[in-house]
Amino acid sequence: VVEDTGVEDDFADCLGGLSLQLLACRAKRCMHLYAGYPYAFFKALTGDAQARQVMEEFRSDCLLWEEFDSLPHHTKDQAALRRRSVFQKTSVKQLVAAAQKTDYEYTAELHNLLQFRGRLGSQSQMAEDMIGTAKNTRMTTAQKKFKKPEASMHAILKAKVLESRHRFECVPDNVPLISKTSRLPESSFRPRKI
Repeated sequence: VVEDTGVEDDFADCLGGLSLQLLACRAKRCMHLYAGYPYAFFKALTGDAQARQVMEEFRSDCLLWEEFDSLPHHTKDQAALRRRSVFQKTSVKQLVAAAQKTDYEYTAELHNLLQFRGRLGSQSQMAEDMIGTAKNTRMTTAQKKFKKPEASMHAILKAKVLESRHRFECVPDNVPLISKTSRLPESSFRPRKI
C-alpha cells in the first residue's frame, strides 16, 4: 500500500508540474500579447495623457533596442533574444518608422491606424487555428494532388474554423463555378464579423 501511494504521489507531482508549466507558458503568451508591441499601442486609445505615455515608453524601448542591436558581438542567448524580439516583426518595424518620422508624436493618422487594427480579430490566434486544422487533416504531402494550397484551405473551410471559433461569416466551400477558368469574387475572401 505504501509503495502504491508513493507511485501515485510521484505521478501527481509530475502531472502537477506539467500542468503548471503549461499554464505558465499560456500566461506568458497572453502577457506578450497584452504588453508587447504592437498590442501595447491600444492603450493609447484611452486618452491623450495615456497616448503620450505610450509614445514615451515606445521611444525608450526603441532606443534600448537600437543599442542592443548595434552590439558588435552577441552571445548565443543574446542572438536568440534578438531573433525573437518583437522589434523584428514587420508590423513593429512599420510603427518604428512611422514614430521616427513624426519624432514620436501621437498623430491623428496613428490614432486612426490603431482604431482600424483594434477592430480586427487576433490574427495570431486565427492563423494558429487554421494551420493546426490544416495539419490535422493527415493529408499525405507525397501525393501530388495534396501539394496545392486549395486542399488545405478546403479543410479549413470544411471545419468552419473562422465561423465556429472566431465568429466570422466566411466563404462557403461548396460555391459552384460555371467553368474551370471562372473565379470567385474578391468579396468572398473578406470574411465579415458576425
